[in-house]
Parts: sequence; structure tokens; C-alpha cells
Amino acid sequence: MPTQAEDYDVLHTIGTGSYGRCQKIRRKCDSKILVWKELDYGSMTEAEKQMLASEVNLLRELKHPNIVRYWQ
Repeated sequence: MPTQAEDYDVLHTIGTGSYGRCQKIRRKCDSKILVWKELDYGSMTEAEKQMLASEVNLLRELKHPNIVRYWQ
């Protein structure tokens, strides 16, 4: 089941950059604290889009207690 923005409470903005922002959020169903990374994909160059795709693919594969984990 896909999640939607309404399924989370935004606690605060962690940081912002050229293409978006990261926010600390709480998932309403279980109160789990997560980070929501939101990017403006449309304003990226093709090379930046490729680097973003590589980052997502890498995060999908990483499984380590001290490394941020990708949730979909």
C-alpha cells in the first residue's frame, strides 16, 4: 500500500538545498521517526538525475545499523 504525505506529521525541517529539503517526520500509524527527503527533480540536469538514481539504488541495497536506510 503506497504511503501519502497525510500519513505523516512533519516535526521540523532538517535542512534545505538547491533542489529540495529534508524533514524529520513521524509516521502516524506507529509513531516511528523518519526523514523525508523531497527533491525538485524537474530542475536537475541529466547528469544530476543520473547521480540521484545512483544514490537511490545504493540506499536500497545498504543494510547496516549505522547507515541511513531507504524506505519506499
